[in-house]
Amino acid sequence: SGYGGGAIRAGDSSTTVNVYATLFTGNTAATGNGDDVLEDGGTITIHATCPSPYTAKSPTQGSALDTYGTVSGSAYSYSGCGPQEHQVSDMDGLFNTVSNYDGTYADNTGNSIMAN
Repeated sequence: SGYGGGAIRAGDSSTTVNVYATLFTGNTAATGNGDDVLEDGGTITIHATCPSPYTAKSPTQGSALDTYGTVSGSAYSYSGCGPQEHQVSDMDGLFNTVSNYDGTYADNTGNSIMAN
């Protein structure tokens, strides 16, 4: 964005972001502030634990994040919480991966994505 925050930006006091098991790669903020994460009014916490129902797992710590503002928790990428992990290049790729889309709509086993 024009404010910074190449991947995540929390821009007002009503915004709360909890980050679990997220791998950040190749993010660039237009301003150079917070290539990965920018806090400029909201609350951002990066957790070094796995969310429910994967709390028994221990995530793998990755590279340090480029942050700007007050970011609570551990400023690193994490992975390894879920049953499977997939790298996708865009939202269509994400949808197709989680919905098991194989090119024909009749064969979809799911059709929604929920982010919290």
